[in-house]
Amino acid sequence: MSVVPDHRTITAYREDGVVTLQISQVTAADSGEYTCVANSDIGGVGDTHSAGRPDPPSKPDMKTQVGTSVHLEWRPPSIVSCRQIQGYTIEFNEVGLDYWQAGIPYVPTTSQ
Repeated sequence: MSVVPDHRTITAYREDGVVTLQISQVTAADSGEYTCVANSDIGGVGDTHSAGRPDPPSKPDMKTQVGTSVHLEWRPPSIVSCRQIQGYTIEFNEVGLDYWQAGIPYVPTTSQ
């Protein structure tokens, strides 16, 4: 995957030769494998990294129910191949329907 510099990318160069690339406003389309190659007169070197979404968390357990409200708890994914998880989205699906709806768009913990 090639990264074309635009308003979402920041490239930083340090004096010790380390180059970092940050992509903001990441979407699912940005998932994939990225390879950085550096070349000079004496040769080249490359390094490959994957970027994507973490695995889903465990199926939630319903801890309590009061009327139409429920308290859910879940465990984070066992393997997180990217950065630390910043939050979760709680979605729900009515029995018999083929689509999911966002119930709570951002939950910072594993309980809601």
